[in-house]
Formats: sequence, C-alpha cells, structure tokens
Amino acid sequence: MTNTGIEYELFVQNLMQAILNSENQGGQKNIKVRHNEKIADKFGVERQFDVLWEYELGGIIYNTVIECKDYNSPISIEKIDALIGKLKDYPNFRGIIATTKGYQSGAKEKAKNSGIELLCVRKSDDSDWVNEKGQPLVRKISLNITICPSPVIIKCKTFLDKKYLDENNIDIEQINISDPLNTEVFIEDKTKNEKYSLYELQQKIANKNDDYGLHEKDIEFEDAYIVRQNIRLKLKKLHIIYSIAQPCTETITIDGADYILGVVEYLNQGKKKTVFNTPYEGTQVKNEALPNKSLEKNS
Repeated sequence: MTNTGIEYELFVQNLMQAILNSENQGGQKNIKVRHNEKIADKFGVERQFDVLWEYELGGIIYNTVIECKDYNSPISIEKIDALIGKLKDYPNFRGIIATTKGYQSGAKEKAKNSGIELLCVRKSDDSDWVNEKGQPLVRKISLNITICPSPVIIKCKTFLDKKYLDENNIDIEQINISDPLNTEVFIEDKTKNEKYSLYELQQKIANKNDDYGLHEKDIEFEDAYIVRQNIRLKLKKLHIIYSIAQPCTETITIDGADYILGVVEYLNQGKKKTVFNTPYEGTQVKNEALPNKSLEKNS
C-alpha cells in the first residue's frame, strides 16, 4: 500500500493536541491543532501545511506549522531549505519538521541556525523503557490469579430436635429441603449468635483441606433454630452434600507500552515528552531529558 503520509500527519496532530491540552496553563485561548490547512501567504497565494495550530495570547494570534515527513531515512538539508523558503512568505509563522527516522547532521545545523524546531515523533519502542543510565525499567507486569470457587450445596437434610417436636405436638422428625440454595430459609444459631440463610451456609461448610469434588458432612447444633417466615423449629443437625469445583488460574499481563499514545523528541532542546492514555486518568504527558544517544542515532 502506498504511503500517502496522511496517517502520520494525523498521528502528529493528535499527539501535539494532547501535549498542548496538558500544558495550556498560561492563558492561551483557542488552541486547536488542525490538519491539512491551506493558508494564503502575503501575496494571497494559498499554500498547504500538514499540521497547524494557532492560539491567542494578549490579543495577538500566533501560528505554528509542522511539516510531517514519514520517511524511511533521515531528513536531508534540502527539506529544511524548503520549509525555510516557504516560511519567508508567512511573517511571524514558526516552523517545525516532524519525522520518525531523525535528521542528517547538515540538516540539524541548518535548522538550528534558522530557528526551525526538529521533532522526532514516533510510536513507543524499547528505548523508552531504560533510564538515563541505560538500566531497564519495568514495562510488563504479569499477574497469576487463582480463583477458588465456593462450595455448592447439592443436598441438605435437616434433623430437628425430637424433644422440641414432642413438646410442641409437631409430628415430624426430619425435613428434606428441596432447594439447598434457598434464601428464605434461615438458621439461627443462638450459641454462636449468628443468623444466615442456607445459601450463605455454603461459605461456611468447606474445610481448608477439602479437595475439589464431592463431599458430605454433618453439622451439629447445641441451640439453633431453622426459620422460614412464621415457622420456627429447633434444629439438631444438618447433613450436607456439597461439591467444590477445581480451582482455575488465569494470567493477566499489563504492558505499559499499550498506554503510550506516542513519543515526541525535541532534538534542538534535548527533551522528550511521552504521551500516555490511561483508563482512569485520561491523557497524561511525561517530560524527560533526552539522552545524548538519542541525538547521536539521528545523525
């Protein structure tokens, strides 16, 4: 597919807008980064600029233009000359060139002496994950999360206090509960001063040493009642059959590079801005000094 350069121009536009938004604390008005602008020069001839932004400060309009060069090799001095010539017809316009592969040494000198700012605007790469001493920074965090499922009651048989039944003329010795996950049937344990539903009982029944699979156990009570609406019967024992599913482990990897929109290196100034887009804090810009090796690699 032919590289029209438009994708890179839009990439530069978005990064510069994010940086300007984060730094607009000096009272500038109407900062808007625009793409593919046609502006009439001092002779009335319309000329095209890849990216332009203008702002108002103290009632005066300022303009900055960026020419974007998505090339596979460093920018030559001819491209600097071309922008210098173009800006002669636009008094008070400031010129910037943005590329991904850096600049030839002659281009750097010409730009520096002519007031042209040189940018290296790019996606994040491995060089962004080392500090100024060349030591690696933490980029990826892997979390192994093991989920241990709660026990699930399959069957619950309820044994009531026979003496209590006799004293209250209740002709029943045991109750089979058809729905073990019932949230309307409660157990009141007077000894432990607790009240919980059969559904909540699932959180209490497992032993620490229980393996996954089927289990059954008896739970005996000293002074407890099973309650449903207006019915309240004294409880002696529950016979529980429950299952525990096999634990499952999932690995979650967080890659810091996924949250970097892009990097802008200001070669004339020796500084770098990294634009982050975090899910909780929105767009953030980190300012750093540009290592000397970054200048050397663009020679």
